[in-house]
Amino acid sequence: MSWFIWVIILGVLFGLILSWIEKNESKSKSKGLEDNFESLQDNLEKLKKELAKEKYKDLDTAKIAKIEKLQTEANVVSKKYKKDYIDNNSLVETKTSKLLKEATQYKKTDIKKAIALVEEVLLLSLEEPVGNKIDAIKKLAYYTFLSNNFENSIKTLHKYYKESLNSNKYFTRIMHAYQIVSYMGTIFKKDKRNHAHLDVLAQYLYILAMACQGRFQEWQNSLRTNQIYLNSPLLKQFHNEYSSNFLLLNKVGKIYYEDYINFEEIWISDDSVIDSYNETINYIDLKLDMYLEKI
Repeated sequence: MSWFIWVIILGVLFGLILSWIEKNESKSKSKGLEDNFESLQDNLEKLKKELAKEKYKDLDTAKIAKIEKLQTEANVVSKKYKKDYIDNNSLVETKTSKLLKEATQYKKTDIKKAIALVEEVLLLSLEEPVGNKIDAIKKLAYYTFLSNNFENSIKTLHKYYKESLNSNKYFTRIMHAYQIVSYMGTIFKKDKRNHAHLDVLAQYLYILAMACQGRFQEWQNSLRTNQIYLNSPLLKQFHNEYSSNFLLLNKVGKIYYEDYINFEEIWISDDSVIDSYNETINYIDLKLDMYLEKI
């Protein structure tokens, strides 16, 4: 029997299993039904074995043995890598969580020690994307502000804002940049400074972030109650001027939910998408840099 026929048979049988699951998921699992399901699974495994034989039928025994040995070794290495990766991440996460809690305890009694502990967390998280360490970033900025250093607090946030922009996390990088700039506004407010224009710049980023995530329509639906938008001619102008870019990026953002690989490839190779994004973010970035230079 040809390879193609085995693939068809395997697909049909797998479909029958899925159909069986759907039809019986709301019913009680009686012994008879369980036996039938196990029987279907056994048949599927047999077909897989036959399919493997068909795949290797033109190879001699030595080559087949070598292929199977390599596959086994690859599986062992893959499992070990995944385990080591998960174990290492768990250890780092546990340590950073402990350090952040300790920093919180020192916030009122020893702000310098609190800052040092949060800096250690960020050092441990050096290779992590901004989204994974945003709580530590905000905490460092806030503690720096509490130590009577407003300027360095904003510089800290600006540093990680830039890091987020330079990330290849196409789906989330602007949302994280927005969160950081929005928190800049919080620091401005705590220092009793005018933060209205900073709030508008944060909204620029938010619109772009929503478009990059395929949620631009969701943002547009909120305009009737968005007080910043309703009271800001600058935000309305920005929305109108870059609307074509938002629509294109929104279209790409929706692909993320159905085909992540294609989504990534578009961001890497589609010049129209890259140009639309760069035009928009460069405008925002320039405005933010000019604004922060004045503080």
